Amino acid sequence: MKLRTALLATTVLTRLVISSAVELRTSKYVISESKLETMLDDPPSFSRSRRNEGVSSSSTKTVDIISYGRLDYLKGQFSTWASHDMVRNFWGLTESQDYNPTCLEADMKKKIGQCQTTNYGGMFSNFPNAEGSNDAGFICAQRRVGRVFGWLHSVYSEGNLPDYLLLVEDDTYVNLDNVKVDLQNEGELALAGCMYDKIKPFPLSHGGFGTFLSKTALEYLSKPIYCHTDNDVCNQIYRDRVGESPLFKEGMTIFELFYKHSALSDFCMHSDWVLSYVIEHYLPDSKSANNLIGIKYYPFCGNYTLEETVRPCNTNSDSCHYLYPPDMEALHLLSLGYKPESLQKTFETEDTTVQITTTSEVSRRAQLIVSHVLA
Repeated sequence: MKLRTALLATTVLTRLVISSAVELRTSKYVISESKLETMLDDPPSFSRSRRNEGVSSSSTKTVDIISYGRLDYLKGQFSTWASHDMVRNFWGLTESQDYNPTCLEADMKKKIGQCQTTNYGGMFSNFPNAEGSNDAGFICAQRRVGRVFGWLHSVYSEGNLPDYLLLVEDDTYVNLDNVKVDLQNEGELALAGCMYDKIKPFPLSHGGFGTFLSKTALEYLSKPIYCHTDNDVCNQIYRDRVGESPLFKEGMTIFELFYKHSALSDFCMHSDWVLSYVIEHYLPDSKSANNLIGIKYYPFCGNYTLEETVRPCNTNSDSCHYLYPPDMEALHLLSLGYKPESLQKTFETEDTTVQITTTSEVSRRAQLIVSHVLA
């Protein structure tokens, strides 16, 4: 009897394994469709909320922030600029939330060739200053904005929206005090920290400098779509510019649609193109010429690192890119009024898992920032 039970259990398990393998093999996605459904509600690796404390009454706007990348960088963001009293929620996604953790093992040379021959391959390769586009890690990372959309679909499906959502990369620093005035403009759907307005076929937000989506935009992107009432949205879907139409089902949100689109086996878009494409085609026409407005416009924006001599990052910058956690600490403490020479004594980190180098390194970075400001 025990032998028969064991054999039956083995048979059932074998069938399940075979069934899963067949589903994955026939799926148009990099993972099985059943796994894709269950991943929607997977929580981020790092999450902090101030809902119970309430957001300071001195803030005129509330902001949720979602970032993706390395855990120590995400914690560095949260402990510095993202600790602003405007911030309601901070979510950080890492490689643990990737659709396919074995992405690096794929034949990337073949993948690149396939992408560059698609009718929207330009959205994969023709990106200003794109470096490493032949690198497997760079290519795998482009899907992550889809995972971001998946979490936003899950968390915003019942409403409770902020005034703005800010999407950033893990090495982004945003001075929320500096951009606060830009967030007071009513009617703007999306704001780019740094925007390429001469790019075709539509303006592009450089994701490394952050992108704000307004509450109105979030309402549209998180609303279930039914084609008998949402004709305009469905007309956009059925135009099928980047292969999204076959994925659509009644009742989906745009967040959910592009969560699935980014999981396609033949996905070929740069992450900044995905976000800008959604803003351009799936939000209602704004009062401005474009749905996306730049807080700054390239080439007069984009403060890269603290080491650059052209547009170096400093306390006057609205947003900065390619920063290390010590850079963020230095900028944050300087913005609070600390002097560089005092940082070695005043700087402490409560979270020992945040990979900050040393207090002397933070002080050195602060001296560099001040030297740029005074130059």
